This record gives sequence, structure tokens and C-alpha cells, in this order.
Amino acid sequence: MEEEKYNVRIGTDKMLVYHPNPYCEPDKEFIRQFREAGASNPATIQDFFNRLAELQKQPIPQNRTAMQIELRNIKVAEHMSEETTAFTANLYVDNQKVAFVKNDGRGGSTNYQPFKQEDVSNIRKAEEYCKNLPPAIYPETVIDGKPLTVPMNLENYIDDLLDKHLSQKEREKFNKRMEKHQEDSILYGIHDKQYYRVKLIKPIAEILKSPKGMEALKHNIHEKIIPRLKEGQSILNTNLPPDLMQLERKRPTKQSSRIDDSPDKQQGRKI
Repeated sequence: MEEEKYNVRIGTDKMLVYHPNPYCEPDKEFIRQFREAGASNPATIQDFFNRLAELQKQPIPQNRTAMQIELRNIKVAEHMSEETTAFTANLYVDNQKVAFVKNDGRGGSTNYQPFKQEDVSNIRKAEEYCKNLPPAIYPETVIDGKPLTVPMNLENYIDDLLDKHLSQKEREKFNKRMEKHQEDSILYGIHDKQYYRVKLIKPIAEILKSPKGMEALKHNIHEKIIPRLKEGQSILNTNLPPDLMQLERKRPTKQSSRIDDSPDKQQGRKI
């Protein structure tokens, strides 16, 4: 599953990645500083953090947060999406609907047209606002040893809003599927990214009704689930008692390392 992240290239062979907390509102000012520090083409990690520290000492420009630009009524046409995402939406500037947005999905630009003549002035203000934002940085595309940097404009800003919308939708679908699967399964993996499913004989709520069921579940998690955990993985269920979630992790055994798990897939063995 795709997650929101921001990358900056360090030197010629390193990448620094910032993953915002998906459960909190993104710190837009820190993201701006992070990207601007990366745009200075730091040769080392120390260079990057020195530049970031300088930016954080500067007063926050008021016009950075003065304008609210949103996409609403977004409709994606996956069957028409070829080189780009085909979609339509309404563009709002400071809570006022000002333009109709469209991309035909064939690799062309994202276009926006004012609904009426009076909306043109607000669109121009939004264009000017976006020009003063930090450039878009694409660390995966390197030209002459430097990451591709594209000046920000309203079109790129709109595309970025769409990408965030699609990522959020994918995250919601992922979490909804997890909630359903955890009713009768133990889930483990990486939050908001990938999980493995081990199906139980009965629903967890029913198992936890008896002390014996609780002990059996605790034993099986400790002996059969925890040894499978790899670096960065954890038990993801939200319907288990706290003491089951705090079991200490064991080093995987030789037997458990041979188990051929597949992500988001019901396992053949039941516990």
C-alpha cells in the first residue's frame, strides 16, 4: 500500500525519508522546511540538518498558511487512466468554489477552468501563492547527480492534492479490510503498509469469553505468531487485551522461518 512520504537525496548515494504520522494532521510547515533543506543539495546528513536548523530559526512567512486550496467532489475514472490519473474535481480557494479541474488520463496537463468570470481573480491569487511555495523535489529522478527539482505552481499543487487524496482512500480501504479480518484472525506486519493473516478456529470475541480461551490464545500468539515477526513487524490487532499485545518478541526459530506466509492472505493452518 502506498503511504505518504517525503524523500530528499543526500550526496549521490543516500536517501533520507520522512514519514508523517498517518494518525495526525501533517505539519505542513515542517514538510516545507524538510523539502527546502533537501533542495539545497546537501552532500551529507549533517549538511541537511544544519540547513534544516537554519530554516527552523527563521520566522514562518505568513503567506505560507494564509491561503487554503482544496479539491472537492473528486471523481476518478480508473478505466480512462493511462499515463496519468483521469479525474475531475472542483477547486476551492479559501472555501470558495472557483474552478472545474480535469485531467483526461493520457499524460497531459491537469487543466482548471473558472466557473464564472468573477472567479478569475481568486485563481490568479492561488497561482501567485503556489509560485512562492518550495519547489517539488523528485529524488527518484536524478539528473547530473542531483534530484529533479520542479518549481511549484497551481497545477503541480493540484496534482499533489490528488495524490494525497488517493493515498488516503487506499489507507481507508486497507484499514477497513484489516478491521474485518481481525474479527477471526491474528494480523501481523507493518502498520498502513502490509499485513499477514492467521485465521483462528473461532472469532476472537468468542475465544476471549473464557479464561481457557484467553490462555490458549496467549500461548499460540507467543509460540506461533511472535517467532515469525521480522524487523519492523508487530501484531496489528486492535481487538486483543493489552497484555497479549505486550508479549516479548522472540527470535524466529528455524521452523518458523520456513513458513511461506503471503501478505493479506488467509493461512492454511488454524490455531
